[in-house]
Amino acid sequence: MKKLFIFFLAFALTALSSTGCSAQNIQENTEDIKIILTINKPTMIVNDEERSIDNDGTVPIIVNDRTLLPVRAVVETMGGKVEWNGDSRTVTLTKNEDTIELTIDSEIALLNGEEKYLDTAPTIINDRTMLPIRLIAESFGFNVEWYEQTQEITISQSSSDEPNTPDLEQTSTSTDMPASDENLTEENNMENTFFITIGDKTLTATLSDTVGAAALKDMLLEEQITIDMRDYGGFEKVGALGQNLPANDTQTTTQAGDIVLYQGNQIVIFYGSNSWSYTRLGNINNITQAELKEILGNGSVTITLSIDQNSDNEKGSE
Repeated sequence: MKKLFIFFLAFALTALSSTGCSAQNIQENTEDIKIILTINKPTMIVNDEERSIDNDGTVPIIVNDRTLLPVRAVVETMGGKVEWNGDSRTVTLTKNEDTIELTIDSEIALLNGEEKYLDTAPTIINDRTMLPIRLIAESFGFNVEWYEQTQEITISQSSSDEPNTPDLEQTSTSTDMPASDENLTEENNMENTFFITIGDKTLTATLSDTVGAAALKDMLLEEQITIDMRDYGGFEKVGALGQNLPANDTQTTTQAGDIVLYQGNQIVIFYGSNSWSYTRLGNINNITQAELKEILGNGSVTITLSIDQNSDNEKGSE
């Protein structure tokens, strides 16, 4: 990804040191809500109504390729509450029955007591605490999207939203192809096949037609790649590739089985769905969401990416 757009929430520690947070902006009904924030703009759009983010003129900004957002305005607009414990340096966010606890300088968050991995630990910059919004919003049932062209962040929730249960059967290749092209298509598919080994399971995947996927294939033709991956957000496994690949990020809604490049140097395998700017790398073939979740398991996992060994040998003998 050209820029690392891990969303953060920012708020003044002094504002949170009081016994209770202001509830003026808390929405009584958050079943249908859409929040739009723009980089360097001190206002946000809430259900088509423009309002100030806070009384201090705080604006979303990008610092070291990270987008920082004001926590209290956003979380309270979502219908949640924010509490700060200076002794333990812990921020507690609550909405309905859900509670998220984040600790400064820790990459582990607690969602209803269950550990969740954060891409970057919360930190304090200029007396403001920076927290990751993506995990927060999605844990509270909201969708988060980044639009690089307009520099906008959209956080939304609708009463008409249905649980995302991708039908992987529908992603298979169409059979309505000219008979004369069948052999050529099969040959192309074989050339773009790679393998993912997880424990004693080996999955077959197909490379996408992107610059990142082409670069990944070149790497795999040289040697197999082993990656340690961790859960993020309850819908993906993510791990460092060890080097950068070329990216051409586009706004993408992923499904279980999709493999993407994130931040230019991280591989993500989805066992759920998310909408973000990614570079597609490939897709795992012929597997259901439930099967993939079971194979990936909970917590950390080590995967190995490789190209068909026979193809590699043939390349070396040319």
